[in-house]
Amino acid sequence: MALLNRAYLGLGCNIGECIDNLTLACEKIRERGCIITGESSIYRTEPIGYAAQSDFINCIITVDTSRSPEELLFMCKEIEHEMKRKETVRWGPRIIDIDIILYNDIILQSKDLIIPHKELKLRYFWLYMLDEMNADMILPGLGQTAQALMTAFSLKQRIEFIKHVNYSNRS
Repeated sequence: MALLNRAYLGLGCNIGECIDNLTLACEKIRERGCIITGESSIYRTEPIGYAAQSDFINCIITVDTSRSPEELLFMCKEIEHEMKRKETVRWGPRIIDIDIILYNDIILQSKDLIIPHKELKLRYFWLYMLDEMNADMILPGLGQTAQALMTAFSLKQRIEFIKHVNYSNRS
């Protein structure tokens, strides 16, 4: 049996039936052999960067996978394509977005992939969800917990609880 790696994936959507889109993305992740081991609650968040769009519906899932970081990125992009994601403006509207936030404790910077995600310390909602999932985790490359990093925000991003779901494979 291949060694499993732990990754945190950020899922987001602001087009269509967003909770259904998150659920479908999780099904597709599972179909590709990843084991979903945990999830944050689902939250509504205001858009970042490009404000002339609807709020996003977001969550984070943890997956155990035998895929390398690059293979996992390819899988995420493949699922986005299958779900008909269209590239628009940067940070624009999307039917699904799947980002690799963390992968084990590695720090990686390549042409196609940066881990931890380059926007992690700038996205209050991701830090909020990571804190919900594992308050004691020291974030690789950042040397602090999500809670500690959240205190640096002078203006907190609006984040609204929607619901808790169980996307994981556990009973």
